[in-house]
Amino acid sequence: MLKKINKKKLLLGLAVLLILCQFKKSDHTLPLSPPENDFFAIETPPLQVVELMTAACYDCHSNHSTYPWYSEIAPISWWIQGHVEKGRMKLNLSNWSDYSPGTQKDLKEKSAAVIEKNWMPILTYKLGHSEARMSDDERSVLIEWLRK
Repeated sequence: MLKKINKKKLLLGLAVLLILCQFKKSDHTLPLSPPENDFFAIETPPLQVVELMTAACYDCHSNHSTYPWYSEIAPISWWIQGHVEKGRMKLNLSNWSDYSPGTQKDLKEKSAAVIEKNWMPILTYKLGHSEARMSDDERSVLIEWLRK
């Protein structure tokens, strides 16, 4: 009997904690960035590369994130927001013009390398975004274009 009461209290405590977490919202405000500073405007990739990068890269590596419905539920919302902020710090395609030509070249090569190793897009992103799953041929097209 004592174990049942403790389990009930534990579950009730977790439920209350989850409800209280909902009061700490993540900020999904998208930073403003002029369109002419964007990777696509500067690099003018072919349509297939634009589509692949939009599906697989832009949510975390640009100021054009589209947040899914579950990104409103804490603590998942905190994890997603932290991931997006970290992604933008490493590479922000919306601010492509802020990088020097040498840095742009290095970022394109690093991007190609992580895509080639199948490290990007990350598994947790692909699980919730089927459009981000690239075939081997699509991955090759993107890698080849980034390295040209």
